[in-house]
Amino acid sequence: MKKLIRLCLMFVTLVFASCKPDDGNTSTATSSLIGEWQLTSIVFGLNTTEEPLDECEGLQLYHYKENNNLELYFNPSDFCSSTTYTLTYTKEDNVLTIEYPVEDGFTYVEENTIEELNSTTLKYIEVWNTIDGDLPPEGRATYTYNRVN
Repeated sequence: MKKLIRLCLMFVTLVFASCKPDDGNTSTATSSLIGEWQLTSIVFGLNTTEEPLDECEGLQLYHYKENNNLELYFNPSDFCSSTTYTLTYTKEDNVLTIEYPVEDGFTYVEENTIEELNSTTLKYIEVWNTIDGDLPPEGRATYTYNRVN
């Protein structure tokens, strides 16, 4: 009888020891930002309705690389240009910072709060930039991208 109890105790101990501890975190792991993303929608300010993308905006492709380079396959200042620009980015927690070298050594910096990042969707809100500083909620834009590859 003692052997049976001892065997049962060993079995129960083994079962509990092999379980992973539950840390209470039910969120899924975020997917990597690395890859190509195509702009699918923009929401301006406090609106909840997506603005329709014009023909050129729909061409925007962002390719985030492992070396913190970001290739932008679109020039918003030159109507529908397909020129490739290399920018830099950093991602720390849910903050995505993108640096755009402009001219004469000036770099436009944009700070974004990532709202969603998974295997298919990247959604962020621009909350700060070098020209305007902190953007009030009515001055912010929310960008949504779908992963291309």
